[in-house]
Amino acid sequence: MIAVVHPIPEGARIRYRDILTFPQSVTGERIELYEGEFVMVPAPGFWHQNTVANLFFHISRYVREHNLGKIIPAPCDVYFDEYTVLEPDLLFISKERLHIAGPRLVRGSPDWVAEVLSQTTEERDRGFKLRWYALQGVREYWIVDPDRRVVEVYIKKGQVYQLLGEFSGEEMIRSEAFTKLELKVDQLWE
Repeated sequence: MIAVVHPIPEGARIRYRDILTFPQSVTGERIELYEGEFVMVPAPGFWHQNTVANLFFHISRYVREHNLGKIIPAPCDVYFDEYTVLEPDLLFISKERLHIAGPRLVRGSPDWVAEVLSQTTEERDRGFKLRWYALQGVREYWIVDPDRRVVEVYIKKGQVYQLLGEFSGEEMIRSEAFTKLELKVDQLWE
């Protein structure tokens, strides 16, 4: 079967219901929606996914041990509004807020989000997503940089993020979302 893609008029704002008709399986790429502009995100590489897997392993174990909620890796659509739907590398929803998780997507802001940088996503992760997640109420945002081997932890203060810390090497990552987490940055690169 051949998928037919209808051209998108220049300047048109795309809605979530529109991207549901896009042939993602044909492209092999994920689609994110940034205020009505869709972006096709190439499949991440091996070391990116290794970092995501290590972070997921450590944080999900902590979340389960403390019965805090659910941590989910991509792909999982987070629907902020009809024009903005993102797929963070990892997201956490506290057990008190699990009602925002539906069968197909998350409706609203997760409590915590992590993005692992890659060449194709760094500009959006440090730009649009840093601003958007803060405005939408994501309490804590981690930017994980595998090239520099650094984890930046941002906490929400008002409508913006404040850098809680930049952690590397043998340092323990500090977090307000996971206050008793004991995770050394170097464990992410194993």
